[in-house]
Amino acid sequence: MKAFLKKVVKINIAIFLYIGTICCFISTISIILSKESIFAVLIMIFFTYTFWLFATSLTRNIKNSESNATINQQNIIKENTNGEHYINPPPEALGSAAKYFNTDRILNLLRILEDCKYLVMTSENIDTVIDRLNLGIQHAYTIKQLEQNGLYNGTPTSNDYLNIFLEQKESIINRCLNRAYKDMLNKSSELKTERGKYNRYKKFIEQLHKYDEEYAYTINEEYVKQIEEDLNNFIMGYALKYTTLDKPKT
Repeated sequence: MKAFLKKVVKINIAIFLYIGTICCFISTISIILSKESIFAVLIMIFFTYTFWLFATSLTRNIKNSESNATINQQNIIKENTNGEHYINPPPEALGSAAKYFNTDRILNLLRILEDCKYLVMTSENIDTVIDRLNLGIQHAYTIKQLEQNGLYNGTPTSNDYLNIFLEQKESIINRCLNRAYKDMLNKSSELKTERGKYNRYKKFIEQLHKYDEEYAYTINEEYVKQIEEDLNNFIMGYALKYTTLDKPKT
């Protein structure tokens, strides 16, 4: 709607400039042809110049307004220390946030953060841990915005949560990978067939590679490579054995 109104204003200014210019030009020619005094011509030129200054100033104000709106929109998206983007609500949005973030909603936000904290510390599911880390970061920044605007001053603080979900993210993922790997090996040992273990190992390797971007340039990148190498040794050995068994007898 705002974009449409701006377009209408621009069109009206263009029409105003066009018609105004023609009127001023015709008036000036009429004065000259009617042999009026040079004083009248000068007055007409002065009003023409004033008209153009007004129209130019109005156009410039509209462009500046649009430019500021673009800058404000860009400032809504911030970057944390890991280069990940998060939403940073503008001051005017948080001015009315007090109506939304009442006590119950803030308590619910803290409850979700505590759930995330527990899961990332204990879960053996890689999908769950990665998802909850990212959710925790998002909600921790929401708490920070509430703190900065005087809507929350309790404990734990946003920095407490950011220390867990952001600063300790690498080590939390590493411990999760270790738990997931051990859990997968324990469950695989209960399988009765080599074929079952083979399938379980391949599936686990595929799951690990879903989050290569999360491991990049961290200790987890090497750890995942080591896990994959260990599992591939079994996979290749099984594949060789399986192929040999399937060879026709001569």
